[in-house]
Amino acid sequence: MTDLTMDLGEDGCSAVFPLLTARLRIAPLSPADHPALAAAAPDLDLPALRLALEEGSALPLCLRRADDDSLTGLITLTRQGGDYTLSARIIDGLQRQGYGSEALRAVLDYALLTLHLPALSVQAPPAAAGLLDRLGFVTDGATARIDTAAVRRLTARRMVLVSAVVLVDADNRILLQQRPPGKQLAGLWEFPGGKVDPGETPEQALVRELQEELGIDTRSSCLAPLTFASHSYDDFHLLMPVYVCRQWQGQVRGREGQTLAWVPVRKLRDYPMPPADIPLIPILEMWF
Repeated sequence: MTDLTMDLGEDGCSAVFPLLTARLRIAPLSPADHPALAAAAPDLDLPALRLALEEGSALPLCLRRADDDSLTGLITLTRQGGDYTLSARIIDGLQRQGYGSEALRAVLDYALLTLHLPALSVQAPPAAAGLLDRLGFVTDGATARIDTAAVRRLTARRMVLVSAVVLVDADNRILLQQRPPGKQLAGLWEFPGGKVDPGETPEQALVRELQEELGIDTRSSCLAPLTFASHSYDDFHLLMPVYVCRQWQGQVRGREGQTLAWVPVRKLRDYPMPPADIPLIPILEMWF
């Protein structure tokens, strides 16, 4: 039997939680979550959940929005003998906004590919049939089941190569740009860059993107490799080499309607970023 709480308490590079999605931060239930949960879902037996968490027989996970930390819902993994079940609840008023499917994908990845649970079952009301089918569950009467093989098939994502650059000005500030409304991850801040087109090197793609996005010119020789990011989104896996550039020609301006900000390294954590960009912050704090 698997201790569902085996990853709690890990820190540094071994830390599993929080799980991050495009809009959500998913972390184990803590006493700080109790007031919000009690108000939003008064029928929940919070003391029983806490006891099961302490015993390792359940792992209740709170869903909170990444942008404002507001409570969105609760997903619970439970061990019953040698079987494992999953239950999900989205706060009233927040249903049908995609939070359930977004969170379930992340939790299924964790439960079956990190905890290596053999399978998970869930109650399958008719209203959830479409969602469960999209997630890879097989329905049998009132329950649905998913195993590791199904998750692996669904998580076989296409690889997308994107290059990004840390532009550093004379005051050692770093340029961030905000994704405009209407785009995926709108409102989040990121480092300039873009997709590497077929036949391009990552450096060539950056030279092109900097001209198209910011109206500045630089050369591949002015791009110093720093690190890379690797992150799985719902429908693709991002691989992103990251460079540093201190030398360019022209005045930086947002040519695609994006808002720009020159940010001291110590302030980077004040800007909400996509999940792939967040791990870059401690690297920049170390180097600048």
